[in-house]
Amino acid sequence: MFWFNGEFKKENTISLEITEPGLIYGATLFTTLRVYQQSLDHPLTQWKSHCQRLESSLKAFDWNLPDWQQLYQEAAFLANHYPVLRLVIFPDGKEWITGRFLPPDLAQSQQKGIKGWVAVKEVKSQKLEVRSDFSKNNLRVDSKTVEPIKWDFSDNYFDNYLFKRSLANHKTGNYLGAFLALQRAKQLGFREAILVDNKGNWLETSTGNLWGYKKGIWYTPNVGEDILAGIGREQILSWLNYQQIPVKQSIWNPELIETLEVIAYSNSVVEIIPFSAIKIGDKQLKFNPLNPNLKQLKDYYN
Repeated sequence: MFWFNGEFKKENTISLEITEPGLIYGATLFTTLRVYQQSLDHPLTQWKSHCQRLESSLKAFDWNLPDWQQLYQEAAFLANHYPVLRLVIFPDGKEWITGRFLPPDLAQSQQKGIKGWVAVKEVKSQKLEVRSDFSKNNLRVDSKTVEPIKWDFSDNYFDNYLFKRSLANHKTGNYLGAFLALQRAKQLGFREAILVDNKGNWLETSTGNLWGYKKGIWYTPNVGEDILAGIGREQILSWLNYQQIPVKQSIWNPELIETLEVIAYSNSVVEIIPFSAIKIGDKQLKFNPLNPNLKQLKDYYN
């Protein structure tokens, strides 16, 4: 069952005009939220925050606003049946609200962690050195040594270029880059994909925001044009600051990543899920998903 354009539907199909921009271009905005205790007004549900993010993007795109009261009433009805709701808004302001259940293995993933894959190709590259015996018109370059694995983005069309999100700081229906990254990760036997920028810095996962811990400090990537600031991320940041737990927003370059004791990700549905291992090309980082410091993040939801 779902709601579409003010009508309640019991079937599992939807009817759209063949000229609908949401169908042709993926021109929609959406948000996914977890309903706590079947209440949109529960503080952990963050209903207002989800609506405010939708409204901000709708205004940025100059799209029509939905009837917010109607949206609330329809979502409240579905909240009696589903713990997870997905709200989609089309350019003309019509709404589409669906519900689903929590992943059946969520508790196990939260406890034991999952394996992740970094969506980037790694190649062995040649180290080039310029000889001193060259003339103006005769530059000589010799290959001397083979360096350790480098993250290559020059001609990596499939493994990197395809895994970029469009308009990343807006939650649009065009999620193809993240979808392809997650699809590829699952094909390789991993549960989650980690997206990177063109310098190899980690940005976010295909479905959430990253968190790392070392030496008493939590880290999360800076929010910019390449990262969506998740509702859960903002709430956890506020929680850590309120608890006076050190947290830094920073660039996640290889130097930082390899020193982290814990890496996890968050979103509004799964809350906090730690990584037990993350694969980067031929290299694998391993973590303890039972690290006691994870409690500092998880306490927000308790």
